[in-house]
Amino acid sequence: LDGIWDYDAVGGSTFYSERFLELLGLPPDARFDPGQYEALVHPEDRARVLAAREQGRRHRRPYSVEVRLALPSGEHRWFLARGQGQWDESGRLLRSIGSISDITDRKAGELQLAESAARLAAQTSRLAAFVEQAPAAIAMFDSSLRFVAASRRWLDTFMRGEREVVGLP
Repeated sequence: LDGIWDYDAVGGSTFYSERFLELLGLPPDARFDPGQYEALVHPEDRARVLAAREQGRRHRRPYSVEVRLALPSGEHRWFLARGQGQWDESGRLLRSIGSISDITDRKAGELQLAESAARLAAQTSRLAAFVEQAPAAIAMFDSSLRFVAASRRWLDTFMRGEREVVGLP
């Protein structure tokens, strides 16, 4: 479930749902203000978050940004923060509403996937280097039977000296 916030620009008040406070590791009766939220933003994310919100305000459209927030426990968790403003005819902000969703598990999965892809690419590169330098006629194919690598002897024997075969069927 998302945590919701609602800023009344005319009255100067902000509402935070209990879920919003819970996601930030705060009790449901905690006093919280927009300045406190800014302080929770990870330093490496601050400029990107401010730019996303500013673009949303400038172009009067919703914004969405992934951000790390510091919890009272000291842990940083990833959130998807979204917001949308409402303006009057003269362009004055009347209200701004938004939500945060905890995406920490998704970000951890993305990191694991990226690390796995990097390991696979490194292993494939080492294997391809071995195949290319092998004195025997060796070729390596992917699951679609496209060349990944071929030894010089393979190229000379079966491809009549063709040197660029990677990716070919």
